[in-house]
Amino acid sequence: MRQPEKQEMPSFPRRNDDILGFVKGSAQKHTQPIIRQNTRLAAYHAPAQPLPPPKAA
Repeated sequence: MRQPEKQEMPSFPRRNDDILGFVKGSAQKHTQPIIRQNTRLAAYHAPAQPLPPPKAA
């Protein structure tokens, strides 16, 4: 199978390497602040005492 030349949208990268590189770059750019924010929120919303163990049904 060969790729059609003119039907593709020109704004998207053509090869999988470009797409994966774009996704990986954006993920690396945004991962650290999101992790920091999530840990801060988790620490803020942590229950004061640990939850009781679930009862056996």
